[in-house]
Amino acid sequence: MLEVLTRLHLLGFSLSIDDFGTGYSSLDRLKELPFTELKIDRGFVSDAMKNEHGLAILRSSVQLARDFQMSIVAEGVENLETYNLVKTEDCDAVQGYFVAKPMSLNQLLDWLTRNSAPVKLAQ
Repeated sequence: MLEVLTRLHLLGFSLSIDDFGTGYSSLDRLKELPFTELKIDRGFVSDAMKNEHGLAILRSSVQLARDFQMSIVAEGVENLETYNLVKTEDCDAVQGYFVAKPMSLNQLLDWLTRNSAPVKLAQ
């Protein structure tokens, strides 16, 4: 797997580690594989809204991604309050119902036509 991911990276592909902090997306993967983006699991984003421990985990994940020179996507952003939190905590992009619900390819193409610029966190 390392060889394939390294080849893709050398060809210019961006590689994301999804659901960071759960399952197989461990710290070992970060140091071994050529990822360019870290997607913080929705559970950690949700916990950050609930208590200081959750917020500490979100902040640590963001700092870790920055240390590895990765961009950061916050998953599970479903409302303005959560969006504002992850914006404040320096996430680069968001994924979740706040932006759009899951859609088919045709729906996506229509959505992109109506929303000519991608949704990004305001500076």
